[in-house]
Amino acid sequence: MIEIRTGLLPHMVLQRNARGVSDAEFTGACNADGTVEVRVTRGGKTVKGFDWARAGTSAKRRFTARLKGLPAGGPYDVAVRVIARDGTVLDTADVVDVLVGDVWVLGGQSNMHGVGLLADAEPPHPLVRAYQVNDTWIVAQDCIHDMSVANARIHIQLCGGKRPPPNARVGVGPGVSFARRMMDLTGVPQGVISCAHGGTSMDQWDPAKKRLKDASLYGAMIERFRRNGARVAGAVWYQGESDTNPESAPHYGRKMKRMVAAMRKDFADPQLPFAIVQIGRVAGWAQPAQGWNSVQDQQRRLALEVPRLATVPSIDLDLDDLIHISGRDQRRLGRRLAEAMHAVVTPRSRHAAPPPIRLRKVRLESIPGTVQSQITLEYDNVSGSLRAPGRPTGFEVTMGSQAYPCIFRTDVEGDCVRLLCNRLPADLADKHVHYGFGHDPYCNITDAADRSLPVMGPIPIAEPRALTGFAREISVSAFQPAIRSVRELKHPVDLAALELSPRRFDIDFCNMHQEIAARDADALLYFGAKVTCPQAMKVRLWCGYDGPVKVWVSGRERFCDPKGTNPADPADAFVDLSLPAGETPVLIGMGTNGGQAWGVFLRAERLGLSKATLAKGPEHYALPRITPL
Repeated sequence: MIEIRTGLLPHMVLQRNARGVSDAEFTGACNADGTVEVRVTRGGKTVKGFDWARAGTSAKRRFTARLKGLPAGGPYDVAVRVIARDGTVLDTADVVDVLVGDVWVLGGQSNMHGVGLLADAEPPHPLVRAYQVNDTWIVAQDCIHDMSVANARIHIQLCGGKRPPPNARVGVGPGVSFARRMMDLTGVPQGVISCAHGGTSMDQWDPAKKRLKDASLYGAMIERFRRNGARVAGAVWYQGESDTNPESAPHYGRKMKRMVAAMRKDFADPQLPFAIVQIGRVAGWAQPAQGWNSVQDQQRRLALEVPRLATVPSIDLDLDDLIHISGRDQRRLGRRLAEAMHAVVTPRSRHAAPPPIRLRKVRLESIPGTVQSQITLEYDNVSGSLRAPGRPTGFEVTMGSQAYPCIFRTDVEGDCVRLLCNRLPADLADKHVHYGFGHDPYCNITDAADRSLPVMGPIPIAEPRALTGFAREISVSAFQPAIRSVRELKHPVDLAALELSPRRFDIDFCNMHQEIAARDADALLYFGAKVTCPQAMKVRLWCGYDGPVKVWVSGRERFCDPKGTNPADPADAFVDLSLPAGETPVLIGMGTNGGQAWGVFLRAERLGLSKATLAKGPEHYALPRITPL
């Protein structure tokens, strides 16, 4: 009896080549040595050219053969035999219900795994197949990542050491709908190889763990790929939620680029196409929103930085629980993924959908005769025109890490979004525009083909600058006796006498108003910080204040405003400095302004960088760091 181990399995989809025909290598074991032949039938009739055609040889009871030239379509039944030189049949096997078309690897965590309600699942189609986690092919129908039947060791380990019971309620991901739509777009059968697992991080998908084989996610994916003939059309990826914590989020883009490079190498296809999902929204998430939005924006930018990769937004889709896309909208997402993938693999086809929507330009204008501004965002790849059910929403202007309420109307027209705002201040260095800001925004703008705008931000409204965040941790002194004018104030000889102690503030403003207002008399407060530079650099120190103020750097007076008063503005004053590598002390003395003062803003800007470097973003250059003195 012939045992086929890789490349030709019942009910499978064989990956077609560039000419639209099979070129599938299959291997296995048998009881005799000789010539391997194949006979292919369809509907009971032999396919021309496949009436016991030579396919390979067996030796030492192992064989390698190739099923070459079978046209896309099917289903086909394949008979395999080993014959001796005299024509004696030595061994046989039958492989039924085989298709030729396109095969895709599905990877990621729970939203690819599928947690949408099964009541909303895509209906099955006989020409769309799935290679499940139990290593068998079926007509694709969710749940295709059913861990109750998983074979790979890593899936069982991640389920706590034993397979969970089956879940008859949930299990819809985007994979089946992706394949169904790809069949419509290409006209050939489709197959997906299920490799996802819920709750997994990029570190758990580390390609370096390939050596662990099926005891690692990456290794298990490679084993499934090889078992199915080691040829696929591309990869579909939906992961990132587990990397939104403050420690992991900054590194997401780098790790994803490494994953893409590793898969392209291990799949022996340097141009392997990718369609990835930009993670959507989450309700009740305990981690700070900055990490969530950072991963989303890195995913957006991957499409700009990695060739043959498309990023598909999901921010407008409904959920079936706090974090998982609903079964109904997983079907919408699957269609979006298919259209994005089709645009990647057939970029010059006039029948292909445009790639996912991409931001082209942001510009700010004052509206003449009013105290209002307009931010216009122009987009590429819009199908038809932008639209929204009801009032278009989802945009925010931010200052630092907080929303800056100023947008009072959002208009969409053609490929543009116009944000009408209260007049923005002249200094826009710390103002940015976002789409999908925070954990759980309501975003409802799509184009005529039901494709969402991408989550994005922070996108500078003005020219990019190398600014740090506002100091939220700074040393604050005990209240000191008031003096007649800060002009007379000298740098304290004994800093210890000030009783400086580190304070942490929840917002971008070092707000002492409650304590200041509780005092009966005017007083003096000191704020102390260290500016640490990883290398020598030119730095502009920005300070906002609402009381009479004096600033010292390394003990030397650098700024004084004896008339400082409300309100505090982040750009009230600046000091230009040439700082060495290491720590530089900064001390700010501020009068409490008769109890009316609130506190200070403090941040730093690195000067002297080129526009090209600034445009790349802060991950491409070093910045100072502000910490308590």
